[in-house]
Amino acid sequence: MTKRIRVAHLHSYLPFGGVENHILNLCRHFDSTRFELEVCLFRDGGPMLPVFQDAGITVRVFNVVDGDGRIVNGDQARAFLTHLRSFDIAHTWYGGGPLNFGMQAAQSLRIAVQVQSIEWLVPAVDPGLDAVILESEVLKQIQVAAGVPNRLDRINAGIDLARYDPATVLPFRRFDGPVVGRVSRLVEEKDPETFVRAAAIVQARHPQTNFVIAGDGPLRPQLEALAQRLDARITFLGNCANVPAVLAAFDIFAYPTLGDSFGFVNAEAMAMGKPVISTRVGSVPELVRDGETGFLIEPQDAWGLAQCICYLLNEPEIGRQMGCRGRQLIETEFDLKQEVTAMADLYHELYHRFLGAPERTPDGPAAAAAPVAAGLLPAEANPLRNGHNLQEAQAAAEHALELAPTDINVLAAYGTVSVEAGNYEGARSALLRIQAQDPECPAALELQEAVSLLPG
Repeated sequence: MTKRIRVAHLHSYLPFGGVENHILNLCRHFDSTRFELEVCLFRDGGPMLPVFQDAGITVRVFNVVDGDGRIVNGDQARAFLTHLRSFDIAHTWYGGGPLNFGMQAAQSLRIAVQVQSIEWLVPAVDPGLDAVILESEVLKQIQVAAGVPNRLDRINAGIDLARYDPATVLPFRRFDGPVVGRVSRLVEEKDPETFVRAAAIVQARHPQTNFVIAGDGPLRPQLEALAQRLDARITFLGNCANVPAVLAAFDIFAYPTLGDSFGFVNAEAMAMGKPVISTRVGSVPELVRDGETGFLIEPQDAWGLAQCICYLLNEPEIGRQMGCRGRQLIETEFDLKQEVTAMADLYHELYHRFLGAPERTPDGPAAAAAPVAAGLLPAEANPLRNGHNLQEAQAAAEHALELAPTDINVLAAYGTVSVEAGNYEGARSALLRIQAQDPECPAALELQEAVSLLPG
């Protein structure tokens, strides 16, 4: 029997969100005879954990970092890295803040595939990653213009068209009057406040219109207070596992946001045949095509959102036509089957290219220089020992790391310089790479102690 390729999907935790639904759908639909998939969390479980478990997806939880990405449990970090060694591919989702740990941990394997979000742009792309998967052409062009050296693969995020089928999905409940709704976490970057303010404007003109928010988060109390103050009648549903049934109840999907790389929930609404009103940010315009599948507004434009909603309330047939065009677009360009095929092909290619070849090590001059760098750098790189200024030490450390990126002595020296410079991310990255090879070696223990003294 052919060996199954083992893939670890690395993520911080599982709130109810578009990214988490995306991971769930991919894991559900991969060919289990060719791939063995597991979700590895490095913060905590999250409210969507039972949904993954009910779907038969293996999820491992390691309490490594806090909400700011600081390592709070060294034993769990070592256990996480040890567990990763049993996989062939590490697929880390997004980057920045607490998600950077997943990107750094992925470097401990011979293959590291990352899905990159437009919210974090270039700083989240580590040159050591073997492939970066981009969900939009806008993001790909940004990365190309920035000179990112990684392999860049454009793979559209996909929707499960059988699950999101307006012909078969029944609404979770019936309302009297038209329904305008959104599905999102109630956090600042998703801009639910603009939705609430627009609801008050619309209901002054169309009092029979229902407004519904599905999702939860820290902003819910103040949003409920704002709705009451503005006399906006809004139903807050909280977290909902059955998103298709929620979307089926809507006539219009309104999703103002401050910064989405793709806006996965917009694609879900379009798959359900709904006209979508969203914000002209990130790559949202590639999906929500102004005047064709919905409307685009500027960020935090409650009045503009209200105007678009009122237009569709007055012209329901135009809204239905937009919804039909949106469904057709999803069927053509954003089908989950297409994404699964493209992702599987990428995994397969990387696996056979890198794991079927000899261990990747520096060649030629780099290989010859590596032991020299490893022997000289620990003394050379410490500005407190030999009087070198910090800038020179950093340059020496970075140069040696290019020559010998996996050498423990070089990594330890680079980590030491990063500590001196207050570069928390650099020091932590070096520590993780050392721990991946030998978590109990003196270099790992010394650097871990130094990193623990750095401010958050």
